[in-house]
Amino acid sequence: MKLLTLNTHSYGEENQDQKLAYIAQSIADWDVDIVALQEVNQNIVGKQVKPENLPNFIRTDGQVNIKKNNFALRLVNALAELGKTYYWAWTMTHIAGDIKQEGVAVLSKYPIESATSFNMSESHNILNYKTRRIITAKITDDKGYTFMAVSGHFSWWHGENNTEFHYEWQQAEKYLLRTNLPIYFMGDFNNPANSEGYDYMVGTDLPIQDAYPIAEETVGESTVLKEIAGWKGLKEQIRIDYIFVPDDVAVKRSEVVYDGERQQTVSDHSGVFVETKA
Repeated sequence: MKLLTLNTHSYGEENQDQKLAYIAQSIADWDVDIVALQEVNQNIVGKQVKPENLPNFIRTDGQVNIKKNNFALRLVNALAELGKTYYWAWTMTHIAGDIKQEGVAVLSKYPIESATSFNMSESHNILNYKTRRIITAKITDDKGYTFMAVSGHFSWWHGENNTEFHYEWQQAEKYLLRTNLPIYFMGDFNNPANSEGYDYMVGTDLPIQDAYPIAEETVGESTVLKEIAGWKGLKEQIRIDYIFVPDDVAVKRSEVVYDGERQQTVSDHSGVFVETKA
């Protein structure tokens, strides 16, 4: 299985249309099975798309109306123009910059049987950027393998009360422990590898493991290469974007993509591409 996670920083990028097209082309070229996206934005004020005009879209509980410039919708449409069909789900997490509805998404080559949205944060106020959600998608591939794909965007280990990430992870963990399906947990976790927060994650009760240290082949490591919003004063490159795979899954390759070397940059984050043996 081929997996990709990317914090898209959508509509915060120069040359956004070109970068969106580049992401679509790379997903098509790499034949990615599952894509997890964060900071997937749309305008608060914008033209709503009628449900019948949303290709292969799966609604979540409490679904916010999809606008014409929804980044995930545009990406799915760009992939369709390349002859690639992707099923998708998107949920809003909070309002960003007073003009955008920010969210997380999952795209799949295979039909999404169901999708859920879960608030894992203490805040439930969409005006508060600390309001965070995960989106889950139940998927069965062409070999009959059924699994759960999850996309999430977490807070930092040390917030105002040193509790934000700790609380979010606990809530997400409790929620995901309800399923007996294999879990592929992907996203921007905002906790660098080998930090206290990272150690807390890898000690989870969830039957998952970080794909990077177990991969037979690795290309690149860090996913944030310079100071960005949320990481002011950053003086070193860090790995905070992860793909966690089930404990019994072997990983063939883990590669940092869109890093400005092997591919062009498309966001203030690099992406992570993983190929498993399953």
